[in-house]
Amino acid sequence: MDCQIWWPAEIIGETSHVSDSRSRGIDSHVLVQFYGYYGIAWIDPAREISQLEDCFEERSSNTMDKFQDALTQALERKEYLSANRESLGSPDGLDQSYQQDQSSDK
Repeated sequence: MDCQIWWPAEIIGETSHVSDSRSRGIDSHVLVQFYGYYGIAWIDPAREISQLEDCFEERSSNTMDKFQDALTQALERKEYLSANRESLGSPDGLDQSYQQDQSSDK
């Protein structure tokens, strides 16, 4: 059975281009790296990305050690980027800490 779980990730790549992605079914997807285990995947940003703060209380209740480690890494990265934004005076900065609904077999 294929199950979708929420997992913290960061966008690390630009949007896929038509020439290299249409045949793989990832047109307009973005490349993300998952916190905790550092896997990467092309995902659809319109369906599978949300801000770290969206439903944080509910989503962060996952008690798996690997998930909590990944969440800690994502929060530390967000804090680091926020501090850099403030020191550079950039209101929008480069904060790209997002989450992805990661498929897992259960």
